[in-house]
Amino acid sequence: MIRRAGWAWALLPGAAWSQCAMCFRNAAALEASRQQALNLGIVVLLVPPFLVLAGILYLAWKRSPADRHQAETLTCPAGGNPHQNPG
Repeated sequence: MIRRAGWAWALLPGAAWSQCAMCFRNAAALEASRQQALNLGIVVLLVPPFLVLAGILYLAWKRSPADRHQAETLTCPAGGNPHQNPG
């Protein structure tokens, strides 16, 4: 999988590579307070994708078959003992 990601990165157009150099040079030329503001902006922009990913993973975990099986084994018919076989 890492190799695939590496190949995908290598196939990006030249304009994508130049943006990285431009951003790096512009950020390096900024004064310290503006560099901190840029770093904070990057962190702020990273928060929503991580929250969306966490929400998707939570929903997938809650709807997993293992969770449903556990919920079925914990329910008791008519309030009986869960360790007792119905019948």
